[in-house]
Amino acid sequence: MEYRLRIRDNSDDKIVYAKEGELLIDVLRRSGHFIQAPCGGTGKCGKCKAEIEGIGDVLTCQTVINSDLAESAGGSITVVTAPQSEAVIKSLGILPAHNPDPIVWELDAELEMPSVRDQRADDERIIAATGYEVPWHLLKSVPVVIRRSGYKLRCVIRQDKNEIASLGPVDENIPIYGISIDIGTTTLSASLFDMRTGNYIASANSMNPQRAYGADVISRIDYAATSEANAYALRQVVVDEMIRLSAKLCGGTENISVLSIAGNTTMMHLLCGHDPSAIARSPFIPVTKANKTLYFHEVFGEWTSEFESDPVCILLPSLSGYVGADISAGIIATDLDLAERPALLVDIGTNGEIALQNNGRITCCSVAAGPAFEGANIACGTGGVKGAVDRTSFINGYFDFTTIGDLPPSGICGSGIVSVVSTFLKAGIIDETGRFCEEDSEEAEVFRDWFSIINGERVFVLNKGDDKSSPVYVTQKDIREIQNAKAAVCAGIRLLISKSGLSAKDIDKVYIAGGFGNFLDIDEAYAIGLIPGELKGKVISAGNTSAAGASLCMLDFSIASRLSSIFEITEYYELSTDSQFTEMYVDSMFFE
Repeated sequence: MEYRLRIRDNSDDKIVYAKEGELLIDVLRRSGHFIQAPCGGTGKCGKCKAEIEGIGDVLTCQTVINSDLAESAGGSITVVTAPQSEAVIKSLGILPAHNPDPIVWELDAELEMPSVRDQRADDERIIAATGYEVPWHLLKSVPVVIRRSGYKLRCVIRQDKNEIASLGPVDENIPIYGISIDIGTTTLSASLFDMRTGNYIASANSMNPQRAYGADVISRIDYAATSEANAYALRQVVVDEMIRLSAKLCGGTENISVLSIAGNTTMMHLLCGHDPSAIARSPFIPVTKANKTLYFHEVFGEWTSEFESDPVCILLPSLSGYVGADISAGIIATDLDLAERPALLVDIGTNGEIALQNNGRITCCSVAAGPAFEGANIACGTGGVKGAVDRTSFINGYFDFTTIGDLPPSGICGSGIVSVVSTFLKAGIIDETGRFCEEDSEEAEVFRDWFSIINGERVFVLNKGDDKSSPVYVTQKDIREIQNAKAAVCAGIRLLISKSGLSAKDIDKVYIAGGFGNFLDIDEAYAIGLIPGELKGKVISAGNTSAAGASLCMLDFSIASRLSSIFEITEYYELSTDSQFTEMYVDSMFFE
């Protein structure tokens, strides 16, 4: 039996059909509606709510489409979902000086006209005029292109293979674009470049649609392992979003010659259709870590018709199951591999990935920071979207906050929850153990109006007295989530320094990277113990180094050789079996 559902949000109103027994969350996903499900659809996080008219708010992951639901809704099922949020992401971080030597370049060629006396094949004629081979997949377009262009061609040459990547008429008005893409666990960021000049043009960003299937890589691996259909669904949403962002930047996809893609190891597996299940269990082995440069059709075959130009795709290498291509890109972007003095790269996101360079060698590790720094697993957590609380303060006895875009508060983003904890410590709202102040304490009296009981739990309401917005609040569990996350990152940094035979004073620079790192207030990071205090004064906010490194890999062909050498000089250190890490982690739980 099928049921007719009407689904509404702030920008859409559509009719869809669902089968008996389907989960509402699956119906919404299938119809293109983004629903947060950080817990992977287990019903634990409570963030996949939607309103069914006549019933009220329901958890979509627990709501089954059947006759009882239709009857309770009054015969027809109308679902109202939350407004879709707009991602606010700083796309590019450090982009150091580089050689303008892109992986693709243009060559104009005039072919000799065929005749009865010159019956060479079309590809032979092109090779004679250019000196470059025509790959097999391009031959099908050759006859039409060369004749329509009057045998005057503009060829895009692929440097790494010394072959023609695409060909067309000589037309100065046709651009040649390259796009770097950072596939983050929480966000996607695409940056557009003019491949003739190397100039940056624009960026486009979005929330990663895979968030509907889980907030972290483990929940997505678990979802993908359930069935081939689930694995395909995770791949489909991210490839579709990558194509959408590319088309948005260029007004179409026909003039894109290069895509350079980086992301953590699991994101790269899901994007390329590889099985990531072995990454989730010891000894954490990926299918591949290799650096690959392929054509779009070779990686994304069934999506080829949606990408008109069949661009060259650079897939940056991962370093381990939990230190991905985003760190390889970050090492390139910060020149960490070329540093003369010891330096750290710390990419803080859903996972904490850390790399330390010393004496020409790089040691890296990954810590399970959890998705708290991306706003997940936080009661009112959200991504870096407009309306998210991003800064808090305590001045003259009054607690205040700001939001991204100066809009009414809709939740708390990662940098916002760090700011909240820092302000709570300063004001005495929590103590060094992370506990809320006792109800009969002096601090509790000062903040009496901010404390409230919601869902039977004592919480601190940030927007107290705001009757126009839903309450945005912080729970004791939220504080514990941040304690666990910050302790893991801090302990990981300290352990790598120790294992390298160094002390904090030996470290020259600490690059803080990642989408979360873009907006992080460094002083607040010190205040909560996210970054060891002994590194104060050495921290540089590097922005999205994954996007920057991916950009460099298509703009400077010599980077390819550096990627190979980085692979050779890097060692991954597994923390899960190290008792010293456990000790450091426990010590780092407290606030100082």
